[in-house]
Amino acid sequence: MRTCFGRPLSNDAQSFTPLPQAVGEAALSLPAPLSTMLACCQAPPTSVVTGILVKDQTASNQADTQKPNTAAAISKTMTETHPRIAYQVHPGGGPFLLMVHGFISSAAQWTDNLAALGEVCRPVTVELWGHGKSPAPTDIAWYYPDSYMLQFEHIRAELGAQTWFTCGYSLGAGLSIRYANEYSKFVRGHIFTNSVSAFADESQIAHWHKTGPKSAADVLAGGIEAINKMPVHPRRARYLSANTRSALMVDTAQLSPLGVANTILATTPNTSIRDIAATNAVPALMCHGSKEKRFMDYKNWAQKHMRNLSIVSLEAGHGVNMEQPDDFNAAVITFIRRHTTDA
Repeated sequence: MRTCFGRPLSNDAQSFTPLPQAVGEAALSLPAPLSTMLACCQAPPTSVVTGILVKDQTASNQADTQKPNTAAAISKTMTETHPRIAYQVHPGGGPFLLMVHGFISSAAQWTDNLAALGEVCRPVTVELWGHGKSPAPTDIAWYYPDSYMLQFEHIRAELGAQTWFTCGYSLGAGLSIRYANEYSKFVRGHIFTNSVSAFADESQIAHWHKTGPKSAADVLAGGIEAINKMPVHPRRARYLSANTRSALMVDTAQLSPLGVANTILATTPNTSIRDIAATNAVPALMCHGSKEKRFMDYKNWAQKHMRNLSIVSLEAGHGVNMEQPDDFNAAVITFIRRHTTDA
């Protein structure tokens, strides 16, 4: 049986072994900021988990006060000892499509989309740290968006894809949009759904920074029960198919409290792409769930400020691809066909 991080994969999905000891920098074309990020993921000698961060017992007090995302040492290569997010390649034909799910969700949220999208692409579902089959690193540096860029790019290189499409949902949208911006030469087009985190303004980001530590502490203290009580938990979503709901309930029962807590602290408040929206060089499609009223102002901002953006509005709330899978699939298929032909 094929496995990924020790868990079985379905027979209709393909898994990949870890990278060799090193992957050439030229093959990955990593951006300069990532040259500073990888060594911090290796726990130092005599390290202990204290709260969210991994701290060195021999480190100075000054080191304890440093922001975790300023850790200075990630190399441009990855070895088998470095943590990897889980991914699966699903049946299909054509270019690869990277698919990134949202907060306290999993790849199971794409259950009603994979078969249809396989008509025009090869879906590649990934799972965020501490979600689904992905591990939950203790070092919070892995949870920052730049680290996810490194993970996505390694997957592309491992697949041997010269170019591909990307698709992000909610929190995953901010990550996939940023990847499409930083690695635009490898991205034919990108699709995303409603995402407050992707288009958050300074006020919203400040709110997350203020409330995040308590939310993260509550998750660590309460474990899976605390996660189950979150308003955004999929168990409270309406209009999901029985298959999607069942698969999500299995995966969300296995969420890592550490992974969720670190996501709250490091991923959510640092995912906004407002600073790069005007420079988006790749065709983009927003599949807008028009019933989610709180997102309307963000949608309008994106429509005004994001370059190369098309918007299709669907009769759905936040869970666009799950609530209206047929309409979502049709919009994505049309977009991929258009830009596959263009390529």
